[in-house]
Amino acid sequence: MTPSRWPSGPKTLIITKNTCNRILKNWIQLVNKLLMLLIQYIKILDLDSLKRFLRCFCHELSKRCLSYQRQIDVPIVYHNIESDEGLRLHVFVKKKIICEIKARETINPAWPAQVLSHLKLTNKRLGYLINFNVENIRDGIKRLANLCCPVKL
Repeated sequence: MTPSRWPSGPKTLIITKNTCNRILKNWIQLVNKLLMLLIQYIKILDLDSLKRFLRCFCHELSKRCLSYQRQIDVPIVYHNIESDEGLRLHVFVKKKIICEIKARETINPAWPAQVLSHLKLTNKRLGYLINFNVENIRDGIKRLANLCCPVKL
């Protein structure tokens, strides 16, 4: 499939239904791997420390060949001025999914907003707020989406 040219010059990519289905299938597989990893491994481990949970979570990602980055500083840029006090991502999976890890009994209402800010600043689409201090891990997983982010192929 080749891009077509507008008379003014910019290239556009024609996306077929098959391409969309393939992209969607890849996303679903990645998200399912991530969620299954969380559910399986929380049952095995009884962790009381956020640092330990992060270290074990990243180890499990590595075992499943899912690339990740841990503790990434995200600068805040406003009108070409970069702020030193940026945000920090806990875990960034396959340069696509942001995972913010918490270990609290109650969810702070600011945490979902924090994940949405991370998504907007990194121009990513999908994030998870994971609170592992719950009886059932499914109750501790909250999915957040940046609907303003363009789809990237």
